[in-house]
Amino acid sequence: METMTHTPLNVDLKKMDYETFKTFMRELAQMYSNVKDDAYLLFYHNLRDLAKEVSTLPRNPLIFYGAYEIANNQAVVAIFEMQFTDEVFETEDGKPYQMLSIISSFAEDKIYLRCPTKIREHLTQPEYITLCEQAYPTIMEQMLLEEQREKLFRRKPKSE
Repeated sequence: METMTHTPLNVDLKKMDYETFKTFMRELAQMYSNVKDDAYLLFYHNLRDLAKEVSTLPRNPLIFYGAYEIANNQAVVAIFEMQFTDEVFETEDGKPYQMLSIISSFAEDKIYLRCPTKIREHLTQPEYITLCEQAYPTIMEQMLLEEQREKLFRRKPKSE
């Protein structure tokens, strides 16, 4: 199986209306689905190049939340969930890999309401922002981030 390489996308989201944007993002997710797991980072890089901001949750690096600027100065959210197969395959040279598939979602789906604050700050979708604040208050996110930092700095030294 061939390895994907990063190719910057030559697209201007600011010229797209919301429906065109959603179609484009779904097709982008489809392009990176049913491929080797190394496409995970390539997909992230493309999202980062297109977005005002891309982020994950403190405890879940497999869901990418992004704020994207489209036509009429709208800033909208697109969410992508990375899913890997349970089955592990091998390349011709014996290296293990899993297959990647990507599920796309948008504000009106009301599925992914644990949107990071730094994404919400960019959005012009007030109903989604309100639902997110109810489901995942900023204080909860701050507590999870602090807990994560503490775990990082509390690692035990190696015993001799």
